[in-house]
Parts: sequence; structure tokens; C-alpha cells
Amino acid sequence: MCLTFLLPLFGNFFFLIFCLKLLELKPILRLGCKKGGTEELLSDPWFEGLSADLIQRKALLAPYVPKLKGSADVANFEEAEDEHDDVESFSYSGSQDKWKKWGVKIKA
Repeated sequence: MCLTFLLPLFGNFFFLIFCLKLLELKPILRLGCKKGGTEELLSDPWFEGLSADLIQRKALLAPYVPKLKGSADVANFEEAEDEHDDVESFSYSGSQDKWKKWGVKIKA
């Protein structure tokens, strides 16, 4: 695999190597799956300068925060087609008796 070809896709050499280590086919060689676990993961050069404590406390500022027109603004997301528009096709039509013991009332 040519790393020079992949570098523009990832933008950062350390991030590219980090992703390749995470995508290792053999679990015993995969980053984070070895003896060190999450410590090994967080000690990767890509995380250099980041504090594990700040990550756990979610105290880091996001590098980019989109401007929103309101709490329901989805302008920053692509339109996605819903494969399952027909909710009725997923309705369960069998016996509802098993729910009675929990006091659940099912509308027929």
C-alpha cells in the first residue's frame, strides 16, 4: 500500500499511521488490542499533546463548531433517504400475551 497516495485523504501522517494500526487485520497486532490496551492507544504519537484526563472529562474544545440557526437546524448534514419509510412492515402481529405480565397494554 502506498502511504503517499493515502496521505491526502487523511491530511496528517500520524493520523494515517494511527488508522492503519487500528485497521490491522490480526487482532493480536491491532492498536489497543495488545497488552497495553487503552494506554497503548493513548500513547500513540497521534495523541501527542492531548491529555487523557481532558479527553475523559470531555474538556477539549472542538476544532470546528458549525453555526446553527436553532436546536433543530440540520443544514450541516446531507439528506439521507430512509430505507424503511413503511413502519407498518415492521409491526409484530403475533400474540401480545407475553407483555401482559409487565402491565404493558398493546393497541391492536
